[in-house]
Amino acid sequence: MTLIELTDSIRALLDGRPCSVAAEVLALEYAKQCREVNERLGKIGLMLEGGGEIQALQLAEQPPRVVDAALGLSFGGESAWQDFCRNHGHEVAPLVDVRTLEALLAMQGKGLASNHPLYRDYRAAVSSRDDERAHGLIRIIAKMNPGDENAVKELKRLQRKALQAALTHLRANLESGDDPLLAAMDQVEAAGMAEDYEQSPEWKQAVGVRNRVRLTAARLRMPDALQQAEENLKLGEWRQAAVLHGEYAILASTYGLGDAQAGLEERARRIEIELEQHRTEAERVAKCRHLIKEMEGIADDVETRMVTPLGLSTDFAGPLVEDLARKLRLLESMRGEFPNSSRMRIEAARGQLTQAVERAERSKRFRLVGGLATAVVFLLAATGTGVLAFRASGEADSLVSLRDKQSASGVRDLVKRIKNEESILLKLPRLATEVAQSSQWLMAVDANRLLVDRELEALELARRADFEALLSPDLFDRLEETGALVSKLPPDLAAEASSRLTVLRNDGERVLLKRQEENDKLARAICPKWSGILEAIPLDGPAAEAGRLLEPAAADLVPFLKLASLKHPLLQLPVSTASLIADIDSRIRQMQDRVEASNRALALLEGAETAPAYHDAAAQLANCSFREGAAAQRIIDTWPDDERLKAFLVFRGDLVALKAAANDMVGVMPVPEAAVAQDREVISTLSSSDVLNSLWGVEWKNSKGVHLKCLSQGALVRDVNGGLKGKVANYPKLTSESLKFFDADIATYDGNVVLSNQPTETAAMMARLGLKSLLDDTGTKFKSSVLPLLDFVSNDPKAKPVAKAYVWRQLLRLVRNHKKEEWGLHYCPDLMDDIRQFEELESKAPLTDSTWLLEKTPDDASIWEQYFSTRAKRSSFSELRKTHAAAAAVIPGSVDLAGHVNADGTVVLRPSAVGRLLLAVCDLGDGVHELKVCGMIDARATQFTPMLKVSPLSPLLAINLPEDSQKFLLAIHRNSAEKTPNPKQP
Repeated sequence: MTLIELTDSIRALLDGRPCSVAAEVLALEYAKQCREVNERLGKIGLMLEGGGEIQALQLAEQPPRVVDAALGLSFGGESAWQDFCRNHGHEVAPLVDVRTLEALLAMQGKGLASNHPLYRDYRAAVSSRDDERAHGLIRIIAKMNPGDENAVKELKRLQRKALQAALTHLRANLESGDDPLLAAMDQVEAAGMAEDYEQSPEWKQAVGVRNRVRLTAARLRMPDALQQAEENLKLGEWRQAAVLHGEYAILASTYGLGDAQAGLEERARRIEIELEQHRTEAERVAKCRHLIKEMEGIADDVETRMVTPLGLSTDFAGPLVEDLARKLRLLESMRGEFPNSSRMRIEAARGQLTQAVERAERSKRFRLVGGLATAVVFLLAATGTGVLAFRASGEADSLVSLRDKQSASGVRDLVKRIKNEESILLKLPRLATEVAQSSQWLMAVDANRLLVDRELEALELARRADFEALLSPDLFDRLEETGALVSKLPPDLAAEASSRLTVLRNDGERVLLKRQEENDKLARAICPKWSGILEAIPLDGPAAEAGRLLEPAAADLVPFLKLASLKHPLLQLPVSTASLIADIDSRIRQMQDRVEASNRALALLEGAETAPAYHDAAAQLANCSFREGAAAQRIIDTWPDDERLKAFLVFRGDLVALKAAANDMVGVMPVPEAAVAQDREVISTLSSSDVLNSLWGVEWKNSKGVHLKCLSQGALVRDVNGGLKGKVANYPKLTSESLKFFDADIATYDGNVVLSNQPTETAAMMARLGLKSLLDDTGTKFKSSVLPLLDFVSNDPKAKPVAKAYVWRQLLRLVRNHKKEEWGLHYCPDLMDDIRQFEELESKAPLTDSTWLLEKTPDDASIWEQYFSTRAKRSSFSELRKTHAAAAAVIPGSVDLAGHVNADGTVVLRPSAVGRLLLAVCDLGDGVHELKVCGMIDARATQFTPMLKVSPLSPLLAINLPEDSQKFLLAIHRNSAEKTPNPKQP
């Protein structure tokens, strides 16, 4: 219910118009809002008295704005509403604190100077990009200085910015379907500028969603509200039940009842009938209390009139006797009950009024019987007992009266006189009783006076040393307690004590004020110190360092924080200083909470015993601040699931290869199911190349002793003289130059000496390669794998590296024509590394089938010589078997936590009976963190030196593997790291 709806409903009740909300519900809500407003006004008043105008303005502007709320509650009929609530037994709301409200309005009306601290705070908030704080400050500035056009423009800018941010948040929630949609709508509405968003499509869509959400919530809430109302009625809390019934009524009127709400109307009617009975009873009780209060007012008037010279005249007493009688009859008809104290006072007043009226009526009769009265007096005088009783009764009445008047000296003197001069009267029981009671009363008074003297003397002794021996709370309490003792003394004994106490109070308050000023000075010095410490705490540093910096906070702040709990403003800090201390304390506590959260999460991390537990603890730590939180977030971002970890360990992260290996536990070199046309083309190209397969080299010396070399088409024919004949060609000088064969006759009679004529190293390699054995006779199926051929070429010690590179490239075409899993290439990580590096080098050194024939080796051919020199004695089949064995152990294995790395980089290992290959998140430099194999440890190892730099808080993960597989995988990953150039390097 809005404030306007609340006050409109109250006006309707006061005017006798129908209202849909029950009166007791309105009374409870109105009283609640009045109390909340007065509570805020009370805090604002203390701030204003303490000079904290800025804090007061900020508190006043916090939603809901206290001025708007206070003015709305002051709707003009507050007194009439209070009377209505009293007469009907409803809660009576307090009136709004008008004095503080007027002071706040007056301060707001003064405006602000251009150098006011609010402008400075606003500029600081803008500089720190704290839009929320800047918005709140500029709103205050614009309100107090409406003529400041810059402030008004800046307010509109920030409002528009806040609205855009809220709309962006709203769109994101609409797109993602997140639950906080209603909160996002509240942010949009809080930004104001309704005309800028109410027609937007996202707002209309959000309104539709909100209406559906509210309808669903209302349908769910209605039966709960009735259930709670019935429970409150059973407990006798009928007003709370009325609030819940009213809530149901509003929901039912607004949203209607669904099919699932059948039967709620009947339950609501039964509750309404019972509530009406309670309302009737509450109204009866309220009217009875009102009658009793009116009669107590008459008793007050009678008691006041009796101690004035006017006394109880007939004119005064007559109407009141009749009014009392009428009210008593009315109260009796309403079955009202008197409190005992009220009954006694009202009956006494009625008796005194009746006596006053009767005295006036008897005055005439007294004159007629005057002679009889005189005779009675003489008769009493004639009988001694009657006279003594009469005197004793008078003395007893005097003692009672003196005690009632708290006259210690009068009671003391009268008791002394009775005991010394009228002791015979003590034989009468009533006077003896009164004298005994008066003596006891005097003893209590004397004891209290002695206690007061002792306390005053102790305080006066402490005053000589300026109360140094007493702490401020003790000094204040002693003064208050002594004041309470003095107030118990009779007035004729309290004068001197009160005078002494006044002097002590003045000096004590002076000392307390001086101490307050000293505390204020110290507190104001503490605030900048701790503000600087908080700002200097590095959130990217360790939590332990932040905790160390915050340790002295308790010793510095607790003494000042304790002052806030003391009961008198003089013992506390000024409001503005207390606000600064509370703000610093809040900021310190928030930082301490962040430190403690980090420490708890870190302890949980270090105590984890399994990999899932370590992951969960790291995720919890990642939500914390400081260096540990960032490190944990890196671990979470880099930590793969078990399947990806296994794929990384064996197959470089290839999930397809891992899945294939799970279903492909072979022990031989696999081949594709069928050969394709491209395969046959590659094999034909290599087999039919004359340059690769048919060339022979021939060497001889001529008659001049010159050593000559050339190429021949196959073997030259030797004649009977030992010479050679056939087609020969010179070695080409350029890659683009083709071989030109000519007939040659190397005759021995010319002095030529034939040295050799044999196949080139390339032709020999191709002859041994056995390409024709790859396919069957049909050319549609592979009989053997191409991977051993790649090994054969790499391992050939004689063929030129350039020729080997060209053949490798052609053989790779066979590999690429099929998936690597068909060749089993995924089981050969070293070979895959070689292929990848080969492809990188191929772009730098182009190849043809005749490059190796050049008379002068090309400059770029050296890279192939280096490439193949490091790859001799390769065995893909051996690598396949080892990888296969490792995969067979890894795939069904579980990922275990072998240890972890602390935040300071120290390694902690968990005990184990077997050796372990360890994986960890490693720091590769330049902000790159990746999961890597970081080394291997023996069984029961207690120390470990990783081969890579391990990231802080990284887990050390392991899978139970045979030692051979561990060593093989370690070597594979180490070789891969050595062969792979760092992508970050130029």
